[in-house]
Amino acid sequence: MKEEVLQRTCSSCTACCRPMEIPELEKPAGKWCRYCAVGKGCRIYQNRPLPCQEFRCEWLKGFGQRKDRPDRTKVIPDFVKIPDSLFDDGLFQIWEVARGKLNTPYTQYMTKYALAGRIWVLHIPLEGPKLLFVPRGETLTLDIRIGVSEAGWEIGQL
Repeated sequence: MKEEVLQRTCSSCTACCRPMEIPELEKPAGKWCRYCAVGKGCRIYQNRPLPCQEFRCEWLKGFGQRKDRPDRTKVIPDFVKIPDSLFDDGLFQIWEVARGKLNTPYTQYMTKYALAGRIWVLHIPLEGPKLLFVPRGETLTLDIRIGVSEAGWEIGQL
C-alpha cells in the first residue's frame, strides 16, 4: 500500500457529518451534526458514538487520489458487504454531501467503474429517493423490484 494512503486521516474533512443518520446523537440524515465544525472537524471526536468511530469511507481506505477527499468532491464513496442479500458481493454506496453532486463527472466515473466490476451501486441523495444502479447482465427479478420499491428506492440509469 502506498505510503500516502497509509497516512490518510479524516483531519478537517467533515463530509460524513451531514448525509448519514446517527440515532445516538438524534441526528437526522441530510442535516449537519450539531457537533460538527464544518471544515475543521468533530468537536466530540474522542467521544463520538460507535457508528461514527466505525465508519471509514473508501477514500480513507485508499480509493481515489488525494484530491478526491470527500469534502472536496462533495460525495462519499462507501463500499459495504451485506451478507445473505442481493448484494452478497457488496454494494457501492455514494453519499451526497452537497446538493447536485451525484450528477458530476466524478460520481458518474465512480458509478461506471463499480458497475464494470459487476458491483451494484446506490446513490444516496441528501433528500429524495435513493437510486439503485444495476450492473449490465444482472436480472431485475420481481422480488428485487418489490424490495427496491418497499425501500423507497428507484432504479437509476446512466
